[in-house]
Amino acid sequence: MALVLVFAMVPTAFAGDVAESAEGEKAGPGSETEATVHRDAAGENKGEAKDSRNHRDDVVQTADQPELTVKSGVSYHDIDGEPYYAVSVHASVPCEESVTGRFEMYLDGEEPVELDWEDGVNGLVANGTFQVEKPGEHKLLVKFQGDVDGETVTLKEEQAVQFPGEDFRLEVTDDGKGTFGGKLSGVKEAEGRWTIRVFDPDEEEGLVEEHESDATTALEYSHAFEGLKPGTYDVRVSYEGTLDGVKATASGSLTGVKVGGDGSGAVKDPGKEKPPVKENPADQGGKVENPKGGKLPETSTPYPNFSLLGALVLSVGLALLRTRSAGES
Repeated sequence: MALVLVFAMVPTAFAGDVAESAEGEKAGPGSETEATVHRDAAGENKGEAKDSRNHRDDVVQTADQPELTVKSGVSYHDIDGEPYYAVSVHASVPCEESVTGRFEMYLDGEEPVELDWEDGVNGLVANGTFQVEKPGEHKLLVKFQGDVDGETVTLKEEQAVQFPGEDFRLEVTDDGKGTFGGKLSGVKEAEGRWTIRVFDPDEEEGLVEEHESDATTALEYSHAFEGLKPGTYDVRVSYEGTLDGVKATASGSLTGVKVGGDGSGAVKDPGKEKPPVKENPADQGGKVENPKGGKLPETSTPYPNFSLLGALVLSVGLALLRTRSAGES
């Protein structure tokens, strides 16, 4: 699953200019790529014994041969802490009327993990993806064999593919309060843009928030998403630009990132907020435990004493009333 995600995230931006040379005789003005051309049975270019006029004709025709254009790019992907390095290759052969043939790509002698080609605008295009274990410098070879505008050709291009730095990496950062970002390591200089996307994993089209930076030279960048509701999110951070003079892309992701409403980075469980339920002694068989030596409950009341005192006051009052009545008689 991780590898599928990695190659789905390989960018289409490619680095470096196409290395331009010619095999054998140097082509005239307009020749831009290295090309080996095999003519068909018309008889041209079959023998080495040619007069100077035929040789000059070949030079002029070589300048008009089809071009093989190759662009390559390097990238780094961090999937939940697992690093993946990749090289993406884009090759094209233009034509005026028709082109058919087959592409081959090799990086350090190894075939790509993915290679496909299709008809493009006035030509044939191919895209390949290589996975590499370590950054550094790698050798790329691209070949095309086929027919271009009725002419059988074999074209090839060789390039040196360079990763920036010695240990080029991108780390996704998270403060637990809705601020996400990325940190580049293994490089000294950068110039490019950052993109940060926040997804809801429970939604089919789960993009919740997106932020893109202006052009910056910062090796570390972050953005606070203040409108995020408490919940769990997936975060993807990507960088595209120039690193130590090499065009490159980098990306990383975190899954299951929790954002709490109180800024704690944790989502509160409503079930854990309820007060404990007191047990009814009757539910325990009617038996109330009272350990020996324990304090007895307060069961006394002052109401009987107040009643007795009231009766005494009433009796005294009646006695005084009778005594007064007897004196007046």
